[in-house]
Amino acid sequence: MAEICVTHTLRPMVDRPRIIVWADARQSDLVRDVADRAALALIAVGAEDDDEGTSLSRSLGVEHVHDIRQAIQHPEADLFWIATDETIGPEALRLIQARGVRTVTSQPIPASMSEALDAPADAAVRFVPLMRRSDGFRAAEDVFESFGERHAVAIQFLARPGESSLFSRLFDAMDILESVCGTAEQIDASLISPFGSTPDELVDLEGTITANVRFSDQRCAAVTVSDQAGRWSRGVTVLGDGGCLRITDHTFEWIDRDGRTTEEDSPPPDSAGGCARAVAGHIQHLIRERDSRTPAPDSKKLLALCEATRLSCRTAEAESPRKMLEMLKRP
Repeated sequence: MAEICVTHTLRPMVDRPRIIVWADARQSDLVRDVADRAALALIAVGAEDDDEGTSLSRSLGVEHVHDIRQAIQHPEADLFWIATDETIGPEALRLIQARGVRTVTSQPIPASMSEALDAPADAAVRFVPLMRRSDGFRAAEDVFESFGERHAVAIQFLARPGESSLFSRLFDAMDILESVCGTAEQIDASLISPFGSTPDELVDLEGTITANVRFSDQRCAAVTVSDQAGRWSRGVTVLGDGGCLRITDHTFEWIDRDGRTTEEDSPPPDSAGGCARAVAGHIQHLIRERDSRTPAPDSKKLLALCEATRLSCRTAEAESPRKMLEMLKRP
């Protein structure tokens, strides 16, 4: 690709930020729902398959952009959302940097060990939706210090086919694991796949993964992620000195060892919406720049955790995320 020299600066967004979405035909309802919930003005859509892009454009009643470069460089866009599971590559990331448009993606970037070595160091892309950005987890964070030592964590992140990739759910789960427990020593995982085998790349994962995770100080975690469930669901249970914390997208509950509810955060009146609600909420936080207290995920560290999980599914042995991370640090 020729050298990119676009030098647009990021401009303030209007009351209804204008969004362009790169998606696939299955995501028409999701795109519409996210735009409505986040109060976004959807102005254009596109897809890797041009026929799918045409179908999306007609379904949503907006302009059709025919390639990702056109989408990124659209002069009217305040926000660009890559909703599809397809990877976009380092060239598109460099164009996003040059364009300066706020960009969110529903597929982790980088998406492989090789991409992690080649990806621009500070690409202006944010993964959505992260559980750490949810209302429920934000509220629970305020009681973590009072809760005391965390001994065991159970994470269950589910999505339905076409709604969110298995890699995305795994990445999100590992972000929670890292933030609550620190870096894992070993991951012993299994994959139930419709294809009957473990693929070579994280982006090709489909099915359900269960993983037992060990830490150096005898703490442990259990992770279940799936893209085959009938409904979106994210739940985290933390066991420790303070008893039990139960956390969902919208709520948290702290139950002490005597069975008393010490603290809880009630769900809002509208707790429906699943994936669309989660994506819209995260996008709104980014637009309003309310993420200052929540550090961005360490993408390479989370990729190492995900890759160790994938490798364990293939070898049927416990694998070390630290070994994967060392590979990413090599010159």
